[in-house]
Amino acid sequence: MKAWVVTLSIFFVAGCVPWPHSTNLTPGVAGALLVEGNPKVGAPLRVVASDPEGRGAPCEGKSHEFKTTSEGKFYGPPVRTFRFFLVVMGHTSFPWAVCVKQDSTWAPLYQDKTYTLIDTGPWFLVEMSCHDMTCEAKKNLQPTPELIESLEKRNE
Repeated sequence: MKAWVVTLSIFFVAGCVPWPHSTNLTPGVAGALLVEGNPKVGAPLRVVASDPEGRGAPCEGKSHEFKTTSEGKFYGPPVRTFRFFLVVMGHTSFPWAVCVKQDSTWAPLYQDKTYTLIDTGPWFLVEMSCHDMTCEAKKNLQPTPELIESLEKRNE
C-alpha cells in the first residue's frame, strides 16, 4: 500500500497524473468556401495538427480530411490523440491549419496557434467564412451538441 502512495506522490510532484484521456490537437472547424462568389463544390479540405516545433509544412501532420458540400459548406472535426498521463500544470501551444487540395498538393487556407493552460487542447469550434482562398474566423467557445450533430451531417 505504501508503494502506491509513494508512486502517486511522485507523479503529483512531477505534475503528471496517470489519467488516460483523449486530447484535441486542433479545434473543430466549420464554414463555407466560396470562389468568385460561387460555392466551391466537393473541394478536398483537411484540418491539420501542425508540427509544434515548426519544422514541417503547415499542411503536414496528423489530420482529418473532408469535402465541401454542394453549397460549399464544410465541417472538420477536431484532430485528437490519446494520452496516458494528464499534465496537471501543463500549458502549451497547439499549431493547426485548414488546408485545401489544389491539383496534387495541399495549400494552407487558414493557420492559427491555440494556447491552452491544460493539456486537453482546443475545446472550441472555429466558424469560418472563406472567400477566394482567404478566411475570416471566429471562435465559438460553447458549441452545443446539437450544433455539432448538425455540422457532422455535412460529411455524410
